[in-house]
Amino acid sequence: MDDVLVGGAGPVGLLAAIELRRRGVPVRIVDAAEGPARISRALGTMGRTMEIYDELGVLDELLASGVSITKFVRHLPGREPLAHDIGYSDVPTRFSFLLLVDQTVTERVLRNRLEQLGTRVEWSTRLESLTQDADAVHVELVLPDGTRETVHTPWLVGCDGAHSVVRKQLNIPLRGDSLHTWLVVDAQVDVPETALDPGAMHWLSADGAAMLAFPLPEPARWRLTDTAWTAGGDEAPDSVAERFRARIAAATGTQPRVRIRDWIKPFTIQQRAVPTMRAGRCFVAGDAAHVHSPAGGQGMNTGLQDAFNLGWKLAAVCTGDAGPALLDTYSQERVPVGAALLDATATITEYVMHGVGTFTDQSGVDSAGREIIGRTQALAVSYSDSPLTTAGPGLPAPGERVTRVGPEQAKTPAWRDFLNRLRDPRWLLVHRGPTRSAPPWLADCPVADQVAADLGLDDGWLLVRPDGYIAARGTAGTLVPSAYPCG
Repeated sequence: MDDVLVGGAGPVGLLAAIELRRRGVPVRIVDAAEGPARISRALGTMGRTMEIYDELGVLDELLASGVSITKFVRHLPGREPLAHDIGYSDVPTRFSFLLLVDQTVTERVLRNRLEQLGTRVEWSTRLESLTQDADAVHVELVLPDGTRETVHTPWLVGCDGAHSVVRKQLNIPLRGDSLHTWLVVDAQVDVPETALDPGAMHWLSADGAAMLAFPLPEPARWRLTDTAWTAGGDEAPDSVAERFRARIAAATGTQPRVRIRDWIKPFTIQQRAVPTMRAGRCFVAGDAAHVHSPAGGQGMNTGLQDAFNLGWKLAAVCTGDAGPALLDTYSQERVPVGAALLDATATITEYVMHGVGTFTDQSGVDSAGREIIGRTQALAVSYSDSPLTTAGPGLPAPGERVTRVGPEQAKTPAWRDFLNRLRDPRWLLVHRGPTRSAPPWLADCPVADQVAADLGLDDGWLLVRPDGYIAARGTAGTLVPSAYPCG
């Protein structure tokens, strides 16, 4: 079996490679950078992404390296801070919090996992051009010593960012607009915890302009975002620090000290997405497929979920367990998610810049914020319209996550056992009863009465995809599928 080539060794490319290697598919992963990133960009890790990390066996390490956030606090001059729960969602999850962990840490953990599976990143290796035919993709690489190598690979996955060479070579358009310019820094902020709770994320407004503050694991270290930055503004560290200091002081009524610690990064928000994520034997994922405002922290999370969706499908085709038609479902399922992402981040951007504090319900809770925060968690993403989904009676419905369980339920022995079974990279046949025979691509998964009841099973069954979504469910009198979907 020839290697699948993954272009880009950020979180998305690493996860795509891990999913292939977990299923025995050889992978080559290249990146034009000289080595791992030193500057962290993405920070927030959402509930659905934590479910994925749990299936990969890396969640505990990331939890230990980050800050768990359960509150969102807004500050207006002369008013008491208003806090509300960040875990708002009508969809159950055992991760009803936001995990703040540096992207550099996330990449290190994923690289280590990939190396455990036998694959290392090839740094300083630039993907320059590609062509493809019915049998292979032909890729020109520029190696660290400047020499060239032509690679013939059965499949290419482009996870090479917003300026993706893969996407451009495939002539896939990235449609949308440029919006606002923001500024992001990592800073040391000395301020009483009563003013900026290090267990919460904060929105602060003064003089008609808003900023965001996210706590980092190191004491008194914060990531600060200025949503009213003007392109070409004074980026001197002292000037930027004073800008944030004045905003925090006005919004909290304190006199903080702010020192820029590591980096200052202005950036123009783009709201763009592709109309397709597949072209022949090539795929794009993450920022190569959709770029948008960082408001809501959905960028890296959505890219990781792209890779999780694609990885098992591509592996199934590579190993002969499924026919190529299965790969069409990647774009069919994920393009609508990317489009919805742009709508959500545009709404959140306007909310963060202008609207927070203008919508409250009778209890004083920010009702618009409640709805928006719930949308960022990606827990309600459904593949109900996918060709892989067969409608059936009961809840959770086909197309939904099988992991719709709260934190207390998830701690019970029955649910712990079932959640561990989800680490199996195969499809699962979930049912209550004695063990059943199953083809190699399908793992038999009898569950305890408690889990069966929570999943709405009596004597029926659920067919669960390798990414944890329910493909079908049936009653005792219906037949369990015996052939691989899209086979």
